[in-house]
Amino acid sequence: MAFYGKTLRRLLRLSVSVLFLAACSAGGGTVTDSGTGAGNGTGTGGGVRPGDGVSYTQEEMSARIRGVDASMVQFTEKHGGIYKYADGTPGDFFRICKAYGVNWARFRLWVDPHTFAAAEGPANNYARYPQGLCDLETVQALARRAEAAGLRWLLDFHYSDTWTHPGQQIVPASWSGIAAGEPMAEKIASYTTEVLQELKSAGLVPDMVQVGNEVNSGMCVGTTSDRTNLQMYLEAGCRAVKEFDSGIRVMIHIARGGDASLQNFFSAGSGGYGNSWYDVIGLSWYPWYTDHGTIRELGENIRYFAASGKEVVVAETSWPWTNGWKDWTDNVCGASPADAAGAYQQDAADNLQYPGIVMDGGIPAASPAGQRSVVEAVMEVTRVNGGWGVFYWGGEWIAYGAATPPPDGSTWENQALFDFDGRPLDVLNAFSR
Repeated sequence: MAFYGKTLRRLLRLSVSVLFLAACSAGGGTVTDSGTGAGNGTGTGGGVRPGDGVSYTQEEMSARIRGVDASMVQFTEKHGGIYKYADGTPGDFFRICKAYGVNWARFRLWVDPHTFAAAEGPANNYARYPQGLCDLETVQALARRAEAAGLRWLLDFHYSDTWTHPGQQIVPASWSGIAAGEPMAEKIASYTTEVLQELKSAGLVPDMVQVGNEVNSGMCVGTTSDRTNLQMYLEAGCRAVKEFDSGIRVMIHIARGGDASLQNFFSAGSGGYGNSWYDVIGLSWYPWYTDHGTIRELGENIRYFAASGKEVVVAETSWPWTNGWKDWTDNVCGASPADAAGAYQQDAADNLQYPGIVMDGGIPAASPAGQRSVVEAVMEVTRVNGGWGVFYWGGEWIAYGAATPPPDGSTWENQALFDFDGRPLDVLNAFSR
């Protein structure tokens, strides 16, 4: 029923037309809580390119993405993590988030994380998490829970057996014999279609699909930087989605959201990737990385991309609410042997010069109020520059009870949306604004 209801709503939305460029000027062509988040198709089997007179309803333009990446929920729960309401009552992660105004969930998909974990062993930090994590079975279970809570969802294809990001785009082990170029593009397309077909058979259809994750350095190129075939691979994945269901929005995702050079990345005239069949540009922006640019530069990129006729989303961002920790594992940011207290805050100080950011001794505060102020600032910068919305990354990755690996503890516990007792933090109130 969930699938048929979505299909009907998609068809009904097409009866009300507003030109795409008008949608951008009115707020990025966005969707409402009552829609499905998929309005670019015409039901013609994938022959429509976004921006070519595609229309949106007034309702779609009135709301924004207020999303969370929820890929670790099932894994965290399996290993002792408990999500709670403010009064301490245990609850469902998705229903708790929905109560605070969250309207989208994002789930990453790895091809065969079990194979990677077995090959790498527990000494490899990346291998401690993938066992049973981010496979298609897990995505199905999480997507079903998200839909039951009234959320739309994004499927994030990594096209790898593990994490992908700039400098790490490891080819899935089962694809190792496939040559680069057209053979790999064909595999990307067929795999994308197979996954979507399996989801549809289970009564699940994503509202948005992300083709690749932080693809600045390429796709399926290992640990090198090689964009020789990136255009071919992106188009293969995007076309596969649109030919499967032209109503699903498609995102291309890159890191370093405030880096001005990204404007060339998507410019067809300068050898970029402007010709792919996609609707949405997704940006990662983490303020402690100096190469991610300032929050104002993030806004400038959002404005530039929105003016080009694409929807723009901050697909990943986060900020700590404390420099403390609960489990034994070093955190990415905060007081630990790997990062002296406040070092990342010093790195972020220039990037977070913006009205309303809570400061502590001249640097952005790692506090509940500081975390909320950063998220609200990113949401505001996205909105005023014509972006569609924001996904918070790692909000579900709370501390859990492991004392020794495997499994490892959380490296993001101090950036989660819940405190060390599993209760909602003040930052969740930003999602209802």
